[in-house]
Amino acid sequence: MRWQWQGPLSLLRFQMALERLLLFSRQNKARQWLVDISKMPPLGNDEQAWLSQRWVAQFARCGIQNLALMLPDDLHNQLAMEHVLDSGRCYTQVNVQFFGDFPAALDWLSKSSDDVQRLEHEWFAARLAATRPGAAALLPDEWLD
Repeated sequence: MRWQWQGPLSLLRFQMALERLLLFSRQNKARQWLVDISKMPPLGNDEQAWLSQRWVAQFARCGIQNLALMLPDDLHNQLAMEHVLDSGRCYTQVNVQFFGDFPAALDWLSKSSDDVQRLEHEWFAARLAATRPGAAALLPDEWLD
């Protein structure tokens, strides 16, 4: 599963978005995440505490085996994410790698160059479909106000 952070959210919407990602992952039996948090706004103390104290335990039950994280542009967020991941080590044995570029992250998650091409094609098609009028989104528009 691939997802990309798009902008700032209130604490409640932040929590709802990340819980929805877990639900979607469980429903679709996702085992790998490629996460682009490069444009995520700086995480506040409340977000960090919630991630470390509640969300990580839920994430562990989700069954993700490999997590490729695109490095945040903000050093604060990189350190915050490392702290959250460290706090979650008691819950999960997920393989985590940080990457500075998308091709390297995708290569790490893939078994072959054929997998890379297939996934890039699937994601391009899904992104194109998501931009069409009436396309269903993972998050309802009212959450993004």
